[in-house]
Amino acid sequence: MLVRIIFALRPLVKNDLPTLLTPQEVAIWLAIPTKRVIRLARKGALPCVTLPGGELLFDRADLARWIEDCRALKRAERDGRCG
Repeated sequence: MLVRIIFALRPLVKNDLPTLLTPQEVAIWLAIPTKRVIRLARKGALPCVTLPGGELLFDRADLARWIEDCRALKRAERDGRCG
């Protein structure tokens, strides 16, 4: 588990494993509670893959894009280019 957490926190590098993260690893990466990660994913606000048994996995590249999209939206709101 510790190795997966270290990989989760490293910068995104092509072919860097693992590419799929658990809700707990995402929570550490985003510095938010695991329950919030799950809640955001279930309502579609956080990109994830739902396995047949209901388990959630998160693609690192999708999360990195999501973070950048959030930053861009915040900049647009700040600069008066949104809404």
